[in-house]
Amino acid sequence: MDLMFRDQSKEVVRKVQRIKQKAKPKDSASVSAAPDCCQVFGKSVDSDIPLASECLYNCWSTLEVSAEQQAVCFFFSSYAMEPSKSGKSVYDYLPTFYNQESGKSPLSCATAALGLAGLSYRRNEPRLLSAANSTYSSALHLTNEALRNPVTAVTDATLISVLLLGLYEVCLHPFNPFYMC
Repeated sequence: MDLMFRDQSKEVVRKVQRIKQKAKPKDSASVSAAPDCCQVFGKSVDSDIPLASECLYNCWSTLEVSAEQQAVCFFFSSYAMEPSKSGKSVYDYLPTFYNQESGKSPLSCATAALGLAGLSYRRNEPRLLSAANSTYSSALHLTNEALRNPVTAVTDATLISVLLLGLYEVCLHPFNPFYMC
């Protein structure tokens, strides 16, 4: 059996751009799409990294925020909003897809699992790693269900979930030389 791979990067970029065009706020005072805890104080965090850090600091220091919400914000601030040398993040498309998800989805659980693992490492809190493993298990189960459904198996959110679950495995595998990346 021959396998055929197609590069759909440009198509995905066009989809994200179309989604962003549809989601553009009508007035400049609106807040752009980002996770709930990152929209604290009505500030947008999509393009302003120092503002994102201030927003996260204010969020964590003044509010009772669950570990999962902190983890999602940690993940976004560490990976999705941190520009690389090219000026773009590896996961700059993630907030757009994340905000389209509702409730417990494979994408939201995979994002939370990575964030919890990162916070566990950063804060040296083993209980967060336990929560990360539990959330990862939920994400794995939900992704498996999504892959069994012919409609959801071909969505971008499912593909991103698979990629994030792979990142979790790579970062948390104890024999990995980059353990807890």
